[in-house]
Formats: sequence, C-alpha cells, structure tokens
Amino acid sequence: QKVSALARIAGILPFQKRHILLKTFIESQFSYCPLIWMFCSCTMNKKINRIHERALRIVYRDYESSFEDLLKKDKSLTFHHRNIHQVAIEMFKVKHDLSPPFMKDIFTTIDGETHSGDDFRRPNVNSVKKGCRSLRNFGPIVWNNMLPDKHKSCKTLDEFKISIKTWEPENCPCE
Repeated sequence: QKVSALARIAGILPFQKRHILLKTFIESQFSYCPLIWMFCSCTMNKKINRIHERALRIVYRDYESSFEDLLKKDKSLTFHHRNIHQVAIEMFKVKHDLSPPFMKDIFTTIDGETHSGDDFRRPNVNSVKKGCRSLRNFGPIVWNNMLPDKHKSCKTLDEFKISIKTWEPENCPCE
C-alpha cells in the first residue's frame, strides 16, 4: 500500500523527497527487527525484494535496469544482505562482550586457537528438524565462514559497522 501511495505522488515530487519516502516509509518496515526477518521463508524474501525493487523503480524512475543495478544506484543491499550484516554486528558484540548476557548465552565461543580458526561453535542440528534456521546456528556461520578476516579484526563496534558497510555477503547457505 505504501509503494502504491508513493507511485501515485511520485510524479509531483522531486527525487530527494521520493528517496526520503523510500527510506522512511518503505525500507524502515523491513529494517525493524532484522533478526526476525532473517529467518522468513524464501518466498517471503522474494516478495520483500519485489516490493523493494518496485519502490526503487518508482524513486529512480528507472523501469529498465535490473534490480542489482538499482541497488548499486541506490548504494544499498537487499534486505537479506542487510539482515546478514545485523547478524554479523550481533556476533561482533557477543565476541567483544558488548551484548546483553542473554545474547552471550545463545552462543558457544571457542577458547584458544583452533585448526579452523573458528571463534564460535555451531550447535548440532538436523536440517530437517527445527534449529537449522535459528540465530544460534546461523550466527556462527556468518562469523566463522562468511565474514572476511579483515572485518573480524576491527577493535570497536563503530569501526566494525563502517567496515562491513561495503561487504556484500557471498555463499549464503540460506535457501
């Protein structure tokens, strides 16, 4: 409904106003509680991306470029990638004792050097049963396997957040 409203008034608004409406009324809906959105179904992720793509097309008045080109033009990422960033931020907080105690209790850290270089232990989960699509399982995957070492070496949370802004997660094991 919000994208339709944006489409109706886009013709009378300058780019800057359209862009502000995109960020505040549409993107903010999916930026709220990203750790919850992280585990929605593939079908739901596709719907979110279609909404995002439609809104970007209206804002940029570009109906021919690909979704990836629109994202580059907007200097943004898909919501799934944004959610992976949020998981990485939470893992950084846990690693550096910046998170609330209940978050630290969710993850098992590995003390000392390991042959794999992992910092967090993944729980034993069966992909068929519950648990594989959980923060407890996915957080260590993001930190141990997906996040490049150059980001892990950041000393402060602000430095880490700036560092990962340009990171585009690859090899995501999500469906």
